[in-house]
Amino acid sequence: MPVKLRHAAAYIRVSTEDQIEYSPESQLRMIKDYALRNGYEISDEHIYIDEGISGRQAEKRPAFMEMISVAKAMPKPFDAILVWKFSRFARSRQDSIVYKTLLRRQLGIEVLSVSESLGEDSISILIEALIEAMDEYYSINLAEEVRRGMTERARRGEPLSIAPFGYRLENKQLQVVNSEAEIIVSVFSRFAAGEPLSAILRTLNAANIRTHRGSKIEKRTLEYWLNNPVYVGKIRWNPNGKTGRDFHTPGLIISEGGHRPIISPELWSTVQNRLSSFYVRRPRAAASPSHWLIGLLRCGLCGASMVNCRGYFYCTGKNRGSCSGENGARLNIIEKNFLRAIYVYTGNIPAFIIEKRNNASHVFDFISASRRKLDRIKEAYETGVYTIEEYRSAKSRIEVEITELEGELSSIQKPGCFRELSLYELLTDELASFADISLVVRSFVRDITILGDTMTVNFYA
Repeated sequence: MPVKLRHAAAYIRVSTEDQIEYSPESQLRMIKDYALRNGYEISDEHIYIDEGISGRQAEKRPAFMEMISVAKAMPKPFDAILVWKFSRFARSRQDSIVYKTLLRRQLGIEVLSVSESLGEDSISILIEALIEAMDEYYSINLAEEVRRGMTERARRGEPLSIAPFGYRLENKQLQVVNSEAEIIVSVFSRFAAGEPLSAILRTLNAANIRTHRGSKIEKRTLEYWLNNPVYVGKIRWNPNGKTGRDFHTPGLIISEGGHRPIISPELWSTVQNRLSSFYVRRPRAAASPSHWLIGLLRCGLCGASMVNCRGYFYCTGKNRGSCSGENGARLNIIEKNFLRAIYVYTGNIPAFIIEKRNNASHVFDFISASRRKLDRIKEAYETGVYTIEEYRSAKSRIEVEITELEGELSSIQKPGCFRELSLYELLTDELASFADISLVVRSFVRDITILGDTMTVNFYA
């Protein structure tokens, strides 16, 4: 009697391109050999590959998360997930436990290693746990060894990453690229002379200058150049993680490099003195939003956010040099167009209970927004964005929040204290604050795209 084939998915992960023995082709070949010997059938649509990605965090592996999302479909699309080694599935014991529990107990899908054959007895369970612990130890230890090695290289003045603009990497040494070096000198000189970054940015983008990654020059690009000591012959390294835009974070290693500097010490010093006063960070007092549209508007040309300047919303990408258009709109025009848009919106927008006695409590709105959060995190779990543990944690937190708000609502609700407002009435109510309106609108509007006189309101499904 022929044995009925069982369906399986293949999951393949490689961390770096130089791991020939772990290449996707070799992993897939061994997985298919195992499947053939053990009565599994693997269709092409259920082969999931993450290349050049660490196994430390599941949510950063797109193919893995897609596989988990597909596995939740009914009826189940496959009976097992085959991996070359358990370390390919996860290098974090927490991720391994969460996803294997989800797959095995809730979905009836096994995770099988084709090179680490285990049974179903208690000893095999213990061995699998030991393998996972050893994989995690290897991953953590490797990261520490790499960090120590890079720290030593930084102290010796050796380059640690891709060559910055103005240089190329040749035989593990930074070599000056003259055409790019001229641009770096120009940027430093113009900034030292007092020219604003926005003017320098416009000049570079008008000349179609691109970074080594092919991206347009932005304001943050110029800030990075002006703060990078590589241009005066030094190497900078942060052993504690990414520096980001905090160029003076404690623990930075700055050492003399073996490459030729592009900028003179005098020009570097002038630029640093101007930067120290240019970016003085002053504490800001807490303030309510200047309008409920803040944070919702997006530029239809580049997708950047739009900000309010004395009743006119304009694209922030313009200042960063990432938007070439002149996109913007008057506040009163945007408000009118938004009111027209909600008239034709077919979704279920409830009326809102607003307290008019002291214009302070909008507890009902908070409860409505929290209940929508529950719907959204459930959707995130069903699509594989949230793990089961993340979903349970978020659900529990929001349910506690709703219980507390309902208790507060019952304690302040009195006859004649509340009245019901439609969304249109809320938006046009003189007593409603921007914070209150923003809370309500954001519960069903994802964002609003502006392109000249055209507005597109993107509602949550």
